[in-house]
Amino acid sequence: SWSTVCHTLTGRFVNFYMVPKHGCYPVGDYKFVSCAVSGNGTLTPVGDNIDLVGGLQTADNDVVWASATAHVVNHNNEPFGVQLAYEHVFSAVRFELTCDAVADVNALMSEATIAGIENLELPTSGTLNIRTGAITPSTTLLGDGASVVWKSNYLVTPGVSKAGELTVTYRGTEYKGTLPAKNFEAGQRLVISIKLNTSSLGFTATIKDWTEIIDDNLTLE
Repeated sequence: SWSTVCHTLTGRFVNFYMVPKHGCYPVGDYKFVSCAVSGNGTLTPVGDNIDLVGGLQTADNDVVWASATAHVVNHNNEPFGVQLAYEHVFSAVRFELTCDAVADVNALMSEATIAGIENLELPTSGTLNIRTGAITPSTTLLGDGASVVWKSNYLVTPGVSKAGELTVTYRGTEYKGTLPAKNFEAGQRLVISIKLNTSSLGFTATIKDWTEIIDDNLTLE
């Protein structure tokens, strides 16, 4: 069974120390795995799996997972420790909007809405196997059943998306454009900056990791 401790991480590394209660641990290699919440939330394992619930986030949240192997040589009932380096489980996407004819970006985004996201096929939930770190995506997709909120984090399961059609409505006019297939990696945030003009919908898609290091740049005209 799993001993579950849910907490907010203050750093990437956590040390766990184990003390034998009865007798000595046998010498050998031991694998340690751990799941925790970065931000607000709790984890409740069911067997070996944890439900991952992504989608719209009000804070910089994520589930993190760590694994390490330690070689134990313990003949004197002394504590031994292992250091776990946590990594992001989810990938993230964020939508931003600009327009040459509108200087006030906040006013622009208060009127414009993303009317539809089609064929991108980015799951926002799934399950995580605690033992292996493997993710099984669900069929709940980004854009299903709710309007997209500008400048907010949406957590999605890592994987390669399909080319998606995106529609923005602004003052009664629909602007359409295509976002090409992208590889969404755990721990990275794809910032989709949409620029409105009178003839088409332009995209600038920039992949940033959550420490805001630019890894890739893509511009569509």
